[in-house]
Amino acid sequence: MQRSRREGRDRLKLLRYLVVITGLALVSGAAGSHGLIRSTDSVLGASSPHLAIIVMENKSYAQVVGNPNAPYINGTLIASGRLATNYYAVLHPSLPNYLILTSGSNSGCILDGCSRNSIPGASLFSEMNSSGVSWKAYAESMPTNCRQTNVGAYLVRHNPPTYYASLGGGGDGSCASKDVPYSNLASDITAGILPQFIWITPNQYDDMHTDQKVAACTLGDPTQDQICQGDTWLAHNLAALLSDGGRNDVTTVIVWDEGVGAAGGGGQVPMIEIGAGVPANTTVSAPLTHYGLVTAIADWFGLPRPAPATPPL
Repeated sequence: MQRSRREGRDRLKLLRYLVVITGLALVSGAAGSHGLIRSTDSVLGASSPHLAIIVMENKSYAQVVGNPNAPYINGTLIASGRLATNYYAVLHPSLPNYLILTSGSNSGCILDGCSRNSIPGASLFSEMNSSGVSWKAYAESMPTNCRQTNVGAYLVRHNPPTYYASLGGGGDGSCASKDVPYSNLASDITAGILPQFIWITPNQYDDMHTDQKVAACTLGDPTQDQICQGDTWLAHNLAALLSDGGRNDVTTVIVWDEGVGAAGGGGQVPMIEIGAGVPANTTVSAPLTHYGLVTAIADWFGLPRPAPATPPL
């Protein structure tokens, strides 16, 4: 009788083990570990001479899409471009998402305080340097090239080239020449010298991160103020970028670094693609994440695909 009970308990333990292993395999195969959607489906449409990425901050899909306090985003960008309706950030807080967006991995960085010039390995920027693809990162309110510390409205954690060792003084030094103040963008457009890849970091007020309490966007709620500020900035800045001096040859992606909640790892966020070759008022419903976007950028320029690494959480 004791042996029979013991055998029964052993069979139950084995069954439980197999259920756990099977469940883990299903989660891993469908979404990566920790429930992260590890899609490499293409996020982007037809290529154009220039691709620009603008990263906004800390707002979920439901907070932005359909919000009357974001009339430019909803009335112009979404109506004129392509909206990803099932796109997810992959982590909290901000910096790991920026690293994933530009290298396919957070390289063990799980906080906003990781050191500059500390992230090893390849990034989109270093691969572009190796492949002869021109690029610049334009950071609003950054006073000098490749600024390594916060100053005023500029937050360094939103400026990923400053974190990659291969771009710093111990590498090829390209951060010092290619990570520039946002004010340089207008002169580059005027001179007709936009790079092939354009990374744009608005300052902490214009990217929806922080409530500046400006009169035009004082709506009685900090979140709505921030959304209004970011929408206003896009309305004032995006047309000149898309036009590129009348050449109309820039495809632009506006994406949010993270949202609210843990869906997908970092919350559901908007991702909008707009440009002359992008079908107007269209959507893509496939499940997508920052991993899919960094892969699509690499494919756009014929770079080696980054190998997405599951964050060590």
